[in-house]
Amino acid sequence: MSIKQKLAVGSIAPALAATVLAVSPNVAHAYVPGPACDGPTCVGQSPYITNRNGVACADDATTVKNSVVTTPGSHWTVELRWSAYCQANWVKFVSGPANISYASYYVETADKQTEPGTVAGYSTMVNGEETARVCVYDEGASDATWSCSAYF
Repeated sequence: MSIKQKLAVGSIAPALAATVLAVSPNVAHAYVPGPACDGPTCVGQSPYITNRNGVACADDATTVKNSVVTTPGSHWTVELRWSAYCQANWVKFVSGPANISYASYYVETADKQTEPGTVAGYSTMVNGEETARVCVYDEGASDATWSCSAYF
């Protein structure tokens, strides 16, 4: 092979290598999907929505300290749930003396975004970047009033 041919091959090889590297996936860094939603994009979504790896916002949920609310007479109890993974809140039904359809409950952010609780025992989510509270109402009590937590 002549010097001219060696120089030609030598100049093509780096260009070819650069092209291969540019189109080849970087196997040293595996793709890790984020949450299915995040903060404002979680509004109205179920806390059980999952990303493509099956991880749900509810998977890392914790009860916000001092957020548990019980109606007068200890009839219905709800709590504020928080997902750090999704940056979202929702209300979870904890207990009651009868069918859950006799209670009304919701989660509310400080800017008045509300999501009602459901017969499934939880609400859809609100933006966790806002402070939030939970409220519950005993539908069966003649003197019922809404009982709410503070905003957290």
